[in-house]
Amino acid sequence: MNTVMRRGLRMAAVAVAGFVLLAAILAVSPDATEAGRSGSDAVPPGRSDGSPRGTLPAGTTSTTLSLKTDEAATCRYSTTAGVAYGRMKDTLSSTGGTSHATSVGGLEDGTLYTFYVRCRDLSRNANPDDYPIRFAVQSGDDCGTPSANAYGAWNAAVGTPDASSGPAGTWKVVPSPSVESTNPEITVDNAVQGIEAIAADDVWTVGYANNPDGPQYSIQTLALHWDGSAWSIVPTPNAPMDWNRLYGLSATSSNDVWAVGASQDVAYVPLQTLIEHWDGTSWSIVPSPSPGPVVNELRAVAAVSATDAWAVGFCAGWYRSSTLILHWDGASWSRVPSPNPNAGFANNELYGIAAIAPDDVWAVGTTGTDTHAYAPLALHWDGSAWTAIPTANGGGYGAFFRSVSGSSSGDVLAVGASVNRTNTTLPRTSTGSQPLQATSAGSSVRRRGTRGCSTGTGRPSMKSPLRTSPGIAPCTP
Repeated sequence: MNTVMRRGLRMAAVAVAGFVLLAAILAVSPDATEAGRSGSDAVPPGRSDGSPRGTLPAGTTSTTLSLKTDEAATCRYSTTAGVAYGRMKDTLSSTGGTSHATSVGGLEDGTLYTFYVRCRDLSRNANPDDYPIRFAVQSGDDCGTPSANAYGAWNAAVGTPDASSGPAGTWKVVPSPSVESTNPEITVDNAVQGIEAIAADDVWTVGYANNPDGPQYSIQTLALHWDGSAWSIVPTPNAPMDWNRLYGLSATSSNDVWAVGASQDVAYVPLQTLIEHWDGTSWSIVPSPSPGPVVNELRAVAAVSATDAWAVGFCAGWYRSSTLILHWDGASWSRVPSPNPNAGFANNELYGIAAIAPDDVWAVGTTGTDTHAYAPLALHWDGSAWTAIPTANGGGYGAFFRSVSGSSSGDVLAVGASVNRTNTTLPRTSTGSQPLQATSAGSSVRRRGTRGCSTGTGRPSMKSPLRTSPGIAPCTP
């Protein structure tokens, strides 16, 4: 009897021990794919060295995501921001230690990708925030397909002197309101860039200003309206990004006004095109293409009718910029092929546009490289296609067109500035004493040597005489 009882007790003890062991195993490893638990750590793992970053070469269809953690952990990822670790469906294929990696495919040229990573350590402390790994795949020609006449040998331009006198009259300052901040730590700079007069009592100007509520680097769109007696600020929308700027505007009537510019998250690329429309009551953002993997910026717009408007600027990858022309057909904005002279190695950018008729539209800007003098760039729309029209250079480091206007096909004026090299090898704008002129197909395109000025606080970029680091500063006389 005693022997039987002892054996029963031994069997019960073994069973209890086995149950405790099984419970302990289950408690430590609830998921066979997860790293085990150890210690009483309450801090989630730190993440660093996320890769890839920047822009991958065109044609890249797959890459390896990787990152490091400061302790052993299991990492998961999602293509949607804000997904909790436990709800993420994808686990990195190589994880569990401090180095983590996985392969992702299906990548396409000209596309920006963001993968949001969260990790959980051995003590089951999961990251409450996303660790973004963001990169882009370069487009085949940096920002879309150029037109058939975009390539060719480099042709240096030459200048043609001319002279003319200025008109009589006097400019005076008209008071205008500015965005102001009640926070003494926020400095608000206001800048207006374009103006459109519909009538004597109906004038618009647009630009941008620092966000009065901060942070300091935040920039918002700005629109002012003249009612015949005073200027007033009219509310404008902003894209959900840190920087929102308007550069140009055009109107066909009091209830059909377009404004164009760009928006950007200061921490990431690309810049996005920004187009806004006034319908007589309020401003609203209208979707627009952004084909470039790094830069997409609109500088000017010209409206012919409610169903025919043009916006111009440039798009770019890491290496060069290309002309960007968008068209409004009454329903949506779409990209139209445009010439890019010497596109294999030159930067081509547009800054001004004038619409004389539906089949007579001019766009102007600059074309050049760090090793070839920048030359004024002029493009013409004949109702079916855009073509490049020869222009004159301004000597020195080169020249650029900033704006264009015309009353007929035979009377078109373009203005800009000449650019000279300094001893720092950076281009600078300066006052020119000789006007420039170029003629083509009976049309006259003139560029006077007036002073050019940039809208940024940084130094001009070597990529373009008009490109500056972001910021706001008035032009100096």
